[in-house]
Amino acid sequence: MAKKKVCCSFDYENDRHYYNLLEAWNENENIDFSINDCTPSEIQSESISKIKQVLSTKIGQANYMIAIIGEHSNDEHSDSEENRI
Repeated sequence: MAKKKVCCSFDYENDRHYYNLLEAWNENENIDFSINDCTPSEIQSESISKIKQVLSTKIGQANYMIAIIGEHSNDEHSDSEENRI
């Protein structure tokens, strides 16, 4: 049986230790679990539309979506000023 695909969104700088726990589950053959990292740092582009497109594709290919909400999840992103209209 194929593993379920889980897409995980998280703040790499502050919450990667939680993601690492999920990766450990991914390595266990006895757990029906597969995870894909959906963070935009994996995408080599500064284009917001390109990042959204790649993330939408990754999320669409997953069976489930997990968002790790940590202490800094509501913090304003350092690039947010340059993206305001």
